[in-house]
Amino acid sequence: MSILLPMLVLPFVLASWSIADRSSGRLPRPWRLAIGVMAGAGIVVFCVPPIVELLGFDLTADRSLYGESES
Repeated sequence: MSILLPMLVLPFVLASWSIADRSSGRLPRPWRLAIGVMAGAGIVVFCVPPIVELLGFDLTADRSLYGESES
Protein backbone atom coordinates (compact mmCIF):
# COMPACT_ATOMS: atom_id res chain seq x y z
CA MET A 1 0.00 0.00 0.00
CA SER A 2 2.89 2.42 0.50
CA ILE A 3 3.09 2.80 -3.29
CA LEU A 4 -0.06 4.94 -2.97
CA LEU A 5 1.63 7.58 -0.83
CA PRO A 6 3.15 9.47 -3.80
CA MET A 7 -0.28 9.52 -5.42
CA LEU A 8 -1.68 11.21 -2.32
CA VAL A 9 1.17 13.74 -2.14
CA LEU A 10 1.34 14.66 -5.83
CA PRO A 11 -1.90 16.70 -6.09
CA PHE A 12 -0.85 18.99 -3.23
CA VAL A 13 2.62 19.60 -4.66
CA LEU A 14 1.32 20.15 -8.19
CA ALA A 15 -1.34 22.58 -6.96
CA SER A 16 1.23 24.62 -5.04
CA TRP A 17 3.58 24.52 -8.05
CA SER A 18 0.80 25.80 -10.32
CA ILE A 19 -0.12 28.62 -7.98
CA ALA A 20 3.53 29.66 -7.65
CA ASP A 21 4.06 29.42 -11.41
CA ARG A 22 1.12 31.68 -12.19
CA SER A 23 1.90 34.22 -9.50
CA SER A 24 3.77 37.42 -10.11
CA GLY A 25 5.91 38.98 -7.49
CA ARG A 26 9.23 40.51 -6.67
CA LEU A 27 10.99 37.15 -6.39
CA PRO A 28 12.40 35.46 -9.49
CA ARG A 29 10.42 32.50 -10.87
CA PRO A 30 12.78 29.75 -9.58
CA TRP A 31 12.48 31.10 -6.03
CA ARG A 32 8.69 31.29 -6.28
CA LEU A 33 8.55 27.67 -7.50
CA ALA A 34 10.86 26.46 -4.75
CA ILE A 35 8.85 28.24 -2.06
CA GLY A 36 5.62 26.96 -3.59
CA VAL A 37 6.78 23.35 -3.53
CA MET A 38 7.99 23.69 0.06
CA ALA A 39 4.63 25.17 1.03
CA GLY A 40 2.89 22.26 -0.72
CA ALA A 41 5.06 19.78 1.17
CA GLY A 42 4.15 21.54 4.41
CA ILE A 43 0.46 21.26 3.60
CA VAL A 44 0.95 17.55 2.87
CA VAL A 45 2.20 17.02 6.43
CA PHE A 46 -1.16 18.15 7.77
CA CYS A 47 -3.54 16.87 5.07
CA VAL A 48 -2.31 13.42 4.02
CA PRO A 49 -2.36 11.59 7.40
CA PRO A 50 -6.10 12.20 7.92
CA ILE A 51 -6.79 11.18 4.32
CA VAL A 52 -4.79 7.97 4.76
CA GLU A 53 -6.64 7.20 7.98
CA LEU A 54 -10.01 7.95 6.37
CA LEU A 55 -9.22 5.61 3.47
CA GLY A 56 -8.06 2.91 5.88
CA PHE A 57 -4.58 2.49 4.40
CA ASP A 58 -1.71 1.17 6.48
CA LEU A 59 1.46 2.86 5.30
CA THR A 60 3.77 1.46 7.96
CA ALA A 61 6.74 -0.54 6.82
CA ASP A 62 6.09 -4.27 6.88
CA ARG A 63 9.72 -5.31 6.64
CA SER A 64 12.72 -4.43 8.72
CA LEU A 65 16.09 -3.33 7.43
CA TYR A 66 17.25 -6.94 7.40
CA GLY A 67 14.29 -8.30 5.40
CA GLU A 68 12.54 -9.94 8.35
CA SER A 69 8.94 -9.36 9.34
CA GLU A 70 8.55 -6.97 12.25
CA SER A 71 5.60 -8.80 13.74
